[in-house]
Amino acid sequence: MNTKFSWGLIFLVTWVVAACATEGGKIDRSVIPRASVGQVAEERLAELTRRQSLQAAYLRDLSSAVSQEARHEVRASHMEMKIRKAAADLSVGTVKTLTCKTSKCELQLEVSPPQSPQAAIEHQLAFDNWIAMIQPCSYAKIGAVPRRNEPEVIRIFLNCRE
Repeated sequence: MNTKFSWGLIFLVTWVVAACATEGGKIDRSVIPRASVGQVAEERLAELTRRQSLQAAYLRDLSSAVSQEARHEVRASHMEMKIRKAAADLSVGTVKTLTCKTSKCELQLEVSPPQSPQAAIEHQLAFDNWIAMIQPCSYAKIGAVPRRNEPEVIRIFLNCRE
């Protein structure tokens, strides 16, 4: 952040607070506009709904890209074998579903919930290594909201070009 800007902002906020102060150093809150609790809740709900809609569209686009790609039987079978082997070797989770085409794959991976923040970091590193073992692929990982102490099912979309 620009230092000049941050000092200017601090000065402005200080000046506004001082201008709103009445005698005795108390702030006259009537001059500060406030949104109603209902208005704030409605705005947050609208933003959440908008984000969920964008995420759902992104997920549909990824799934559609995989389903519309032609299947190259030899390449797809080879990729599916590599993915299953890498998942078993690294114990990143259980492959529930797996579909590969020519350069794209979609899979669902069931993983156990991490028991600590350190375990979550180690799991993410194992996952990244797992993808790297398959071959250099770009990927999108989309997880459901995990429930406490229940396995999480993660949808993974791979785009692997040789």
